[in-house]
Amino acid sequence: MFKTPLAKQKTNRTLYSPAPNLKLLTSLVGEGGETETPLKAKLSRVTTAQHNPKPQQYRSETVIICVQHILETTASLFNAFLKLGLDPNNIYLMGKCYSTCKHTQGKIKENLNIKEVNDSPLPKRLGEFAPTIEVAIRQLFAKIIQNIQTMLNKPKKIILLDEGAKLLIPDLLAILKEYPIFAVEQTTAGHRKYKAYTDTDSDLPWISVARSDLKLKQESPLIAEAITARVQQSLQGKQKLRCGVIGLGAIGEQVAKKLTELGHEVSFYDPEIYNANYGCYNIAAELIKNSEYIFGCTGLDTLHEVDLAQVVNGEKHFISCSSEDIEFNTFLRYIQGLIDRHEFDFRGTALDDINLTLNNQPVTIHRGGFPINFDGGRHSVAPEKIAVTRAALLTAVYQWLCVAPKYAYTHKGLVELDKEAQQYIVKNWKQLLAEDIMGDDKSPCVQLC
Repeated sequence: MFKTPLAKQKTNRTLYSPAPNLKLLTSLVGEGGETETPLKAKLSRVTTAQHNPKPQQYRSETVIICVQHILETTASLFNAFLKLGLDPNNIYLMGKCYSTCKHTQGKIKENLNIKEVNDSPLPKRLGEFAPTIEVAIRQLFAKIIQNIQTMLNKPKKIILLDEGAKLLIPDLLAILKEYPIFAVEQTTAGHRKYKAYTDTDSDLPWISVARSDLKLKQESPLIAEAITARVQQSLQGKQKLRCGVIGLGAIGEQVAKKLTELGHEVSFYDPEIYNANYGCYNIAAELIKNSEYIFGCTGLDTLHEVDLAQVVNGEKHFISCSSEDIEFNTFLRYIQGLIDRHEFDFRGTALDDINLTLNNQPVTIHRGGFPINFDGGRHSVAPEKIAVTRAALLTAVYQWLCVAPKYAYTHKGLVELDKEAQQYIVKNWKQLLAEDIMGDDKSPCVQLC
């Protein structure tokens, strides 16, 4: 067990402003170089079992390819990567257009000297985020492959830090098969895809932060709080709304709980759960018909069998609480069909609210079907709170840094995020919150401009 007490950190030269100096991340990696910390000591012991006595020798020769939400705490995470000894010239970052803070994107590249910091382009058609970002990722991989070919020292490892399995493109990974590849996935939707991939014909070792105890138990309430706070802003004091929650996983359960606390009438639909006594519907269409606000929390397009025109019997608001434009993708493609046939005049972007009239009733798909808790701003969740998720991602990457390259060829599929490390992170995160020393207004920053 970790027994070293969490020391008060000295103010260090933070590489990014106005992003907070996340003390939780500093407590994990130290002040840089080979500074020892309890977490590093524990995970470094893993290397002995993997016959890798000096993991640091591989860090400068590790390539890390990332798809992440580009927010200010992402800068804090990448700052921590540099403290671990990763070479900024070997780090590649692709953002997601619906969540990227443009100011942060520029500052990460300018002040952390990251090799590539790109944002996926906006889809030109509704419901087409996935094919749009895939084109951008293929272009990024072309650059990566070209850069690897010109490297003096070839990569010892390639780590994929993924969000939604966007990097899981088999033909691209096949091009890099001569190098040991390790992956980290942080969403449930991505977890499903990695599991299906490695359950069939791949030996790719991967860590699922998405299904770790830390993320399920600690992050889900934070996301639900952020989502319902955004919704409340748009409700303008409306009371006793009929709300339907689709999906009762970690996020859906917390969203339902929060809406109930706010005094709204809440019912549910989950393909795997049905209990009429608890306000559950066994047919999604019935839930929609009987709800004014519909919250999608599955990470799947669960409504592909629902005819939007048949379920609109009053004012409807569709709000995504998961990832990308997946949740109401069937509806988005239906509306795009209306646009193509000149039956609906939509002049906004893929990120705007879609307001249309069906059956003489108003229908709104908020933020173009993208998650409601992102708006292009600096934060989705308060930095001192979401630090726990950033710490989990940092730990997963460090866990892969600590194993020998040959581990990629001897261990197949899912590898657990170290449980003792998770416990350590949660314990110290809660301590920092309780001490109120990670607040956004109190955290030291260094001016960059």
